[in-house]
Amino acid sequence: MNDRAFLDTVTDRLAALPAVRAVALGGSRAQGTHTPASDWDLAVYYRGDFTPAALRAIGWEGEVSEIGGWGGGVFNGGAWLTIEGRRVDVHYRDLDVVEHELAEAEEGRFHVEPLLFHLAGIPSYLLVAELAVNEVLHGTLPRPAAYPDKLRHTAHTRWHDTALMTLAYAKANHAPNGRRTETAGAIATAAMQAGHAVLAARGGVGDEREAVAGAGGVAGRRRHHRLAVHGIGCGIGRGSGCGIGCGIGREPLASGHCGDPDPPRTDGSAIGRFRNGRRITLGKRQVDTATVTDVAKLNQIIAVEKGIKSKSHQDLTAAHHGLQKPALLAGISRTYQPKDEEGEQLPPESTRVQVQAEDVLRDTAATLTRLFDVTATKDWANCTARADVKVDGRVLVADVPVSYLLFLEKQLTDLNTFVRKLPVLDASESWVQDPSTDAWKTEPVRTLRTKKVPRNHVKAEATEKHPAQVEVYYEDIPVGYWTTVKFSGALPARRVNELLDRVEKMQQAVKFAREEANGADVTDQRVGDAVFGYLFG
Repeated sequence: MNDRAFLDTVTDRLAALPAVRAVALGGSRAQGTHTPASDWDLAVYYRGDFTPAALRAIGWEGEVSEIGGWGGGVFNGGAWLTIEGRRVDVHYRDLDVVEHELAEAEEGRFHVEPLLFHLAGIPSYLLVAELAVNEVLHGTLPRPAAYPDKLRHTAHTRWHDTALMTLAYAKANHAPNGRRTETAGAIATAAMQAGHAVLAARGGVGDEREAVAGAGGVAGRRRHHRLAVHGIGCGIGRGSGCGIGCGIGREPLASGHCGDPDPPRTDGSAIGRFRNGRRITLGKRQVDTATVTDVAKLNQIIAVEKGIKSKSHQDLTAAHHGLQKPALLAGISRTYQPKDEEGEQLPPESTRVQVQAEDVLRDTAATLTRLFDVTATKDWANCTARADVKVDGRVLVADVPVSYLLFLEKQLTDLNTFVRKLPVLDASESWVQDPSTDAWKTEPVRTLRTKKVPRNHVKAEATEKHPAQVEVYYEDIPVGYWTTVKFSGALPARRVNELLDRVEKMQQAVKFAREEANGADVTDQRVGDAVFGYLFG
């Protein structure tokens, strides 16, 4: 049986399962990157009462899990099968969950779930990526038009910050205590998190294999590994690392790799690289600091600032806590000499100073110098970054500062909500403009006014022995006519839609203008040297 016939046969059997609405082909075979040895990844999209027992009853060789058998959540189970000598993975996909995660991704929201064989877990928006790239074999499925803009920012930021925290924890807790396994695990996990951050910044999604490979191929994997080891691993077994700042979080994640959606240039340079560039003097010491020397664009500075600020806060907190332990700052050396030659001989005693306040000042200055420089570079650039707001090819507002563009963006978001909730004329009525009242009115409607008049209904005539049986009822008798004209101050739906379209167009124009302004060239501002040269010099 050839591959096409095999796929058609398996699809038909899966599509016939109860509650299954669609079947899709995923993985390398859907993307055309497979080899003859590649397995077949198939997803069954169901709604309602799907029972794995029905899949098991087909009789294919392999293991079929229950719902939730792979941990629950978005990856809620599946099957590992062998069909006609081919390896087939079947994944359960609950359409209610898929549609929910699609809506969440559009708003930039997601969560990370633990999943077997995945160090950093799996993001819930992977379901959205499947809809975009998988080949639908049976039924219909929603297909996202593009990578959600809000998700691009939130996913990149979260993965980037998580990688920083993973490495910071390893630096503070594992490496100083010689925990090699835990440190190596943290480096590997952070590399996966960094890969997800890179893909998110570039508008891509993948599992952990694709996250690291997609972050720069073999060279990217080596670079992330080398920098992570430089950041932590050199301290294993020696009491302390050389610092997270010189590895992930200080250079690659914050700049040309994780914060920058553009791949490295082929000429060997890269947009947004941070280089070790200068020295500052603290007392008699000279300290190397990493500085921004050729970050070209404002948006790259904005992308890295949050991570730098977070790491600076962590380092400053750790330095403060370290200086609150007097025992680490104290040392002693003493020898004993008996009063006479035959007295008891005791060995000398000594305790070395473990923390030098001057070293802490040096490290603090190095960390904060970079924060001061990056923030100054951003704020200086914000004073000059400008762009035109263009709607339908016409410049609506010219030469707008980026700070005012941010204000416009927020106000237009509020206006969008306001316009969406404007009152709309009742669509069941026919409305015309009334100049005399400056309102909308309906055509006159004439209705009958009636009045209830009592009437007697004789159920039984009177007899010599019994009075008549009479029932009173009421009859509606026309007495006049109402002519009704309704008035309304609401707006026609056409007008509301027109206003909403204008607001959304301007929102898009402001967003484009902000991106253009944020793409302005920046001049590296170096204020940290002056500040800390004075403060700690």
